Amino acid sequence: MNWYKSPDYYIGLTSFKVNGKSVPLNRTLLAIDENGFGGTRLSTSKPYSVLQSSIFEALRDAFMKESGALNLTLIKPVEPFEVCYGAERITSTTMGPRVPTIDLVLQSDEVYWRIYGSNSMVRIRSENVDGWCLGFVDGGLEPKSSIVIGAHQFEDNLLQFD
Repeated sequence: MNWYKSPDYYIGLTSFKVNGKSVPLNRTLLAIDENGFGGTRLSTSKPYSVLQSSIFEALRDAFMKESGALNLTLIKPVEPFEVCYGAERITSTTMGPRVPTIDLVLQSDEVYWRIYGSNSMVRIRSENVDGWCLGFVDGGLEPKSSIVIGAHQFEDNLLQFD
């Protein structure tokens, strides 16, 4: 089958870690298959990172487990997010809200893109809500790209493309 090369920019993500602990996931989804599906794409047009459902669930569960040690209070999620915490228990640091770090592991455990609270969490304030939500969303079971890293995760980060 002939298909043209994508004009999009992909990175070779091999795994996720939350607070340094590996997140179990189906690694075949991280590779681009013969039909051009899968892989990890960078996008400045998506506001937040969008993950294939099983990848999202694994990351969400690992993040929630690690957040438990910080005694954060879950609140009713605010669309499009699924995990939100009350702002009153989250302390602020120079790297944003104090929450577990998320590492996008590239070619080896020593090569990773660390995402701190400023880029993993989204502040939601309205008359009924004051919270921080995990800035990753469920992209469904069969998206074209298994992972799309969105603009919020890029904010205030210097990325060098080779």
